[in-house]
Amino acid sequence: MNKKIMGLIAIVIVSTMAAATLVNVKPNYSVSEVAMYEGKITVIFEQPEQTTTYETHNKVTHIGLERLTDFMENGAAGMRTIDGKDNVLKYLSLSNDATPLATWTVLPGEIATAGLARAAATVQFENNTQYSVVYKWTFPSTATVQCVGIHWAAESGLVGNLWGAGTFTSTTGNLNDNITIIYRIIGNN
Repeated sequence: MNKKIMGLIAIVIVSTMAAATLVNVKPNYSVSEVAMYEGKITVIFEQPEQTTTYETHNKVTHIGLERLTDFMENGAAGMRTIDGKDNVLKYLSLSNDATPLATWTVLPGEIATAGLARAAATVQFENNTQYSVVYKWTFPSTATVQCVGIHWAAESGLVGNLWGAGTFTSTTGNLNDNITIIYRIIGNN
């Protein structure tokens, strides 16, 4: 082989190893194998005078990718029993944070007050490659939200369990307005 091809192969190998290190991917899996899931988010904001719907995608966090590798390595047992708890991705949280980062481990401005705090959502399995997590909050007072996170732990503000997050148009809700989040986890096989 000529030197240009060997150099290109070396660059690809080193780049792949560097990417795997950055996202803490276990050596048995490539980044492309792990990053085969995404989240699609539907936000339904209900006010007395109108209902507005937003559609957006999420950013899977580094710890979210690590969790997927754990699941791939340990199967369903790994997904459900980390730290001896029921750790299904079913807890949704709200914040006014903008532009989620892959390095987040919690929503930095997660709302932890009654009425808009992290909630155990309803899980609906749609098919072999997709399920939805759905929850409806009622605003207890005026608040602005523009970000949703999905977690595998119930405690608001708990660091280290944010699988992904997505932003939508900043929305201010008033007393008794509703916001429903439908967070779909989709396999891209």
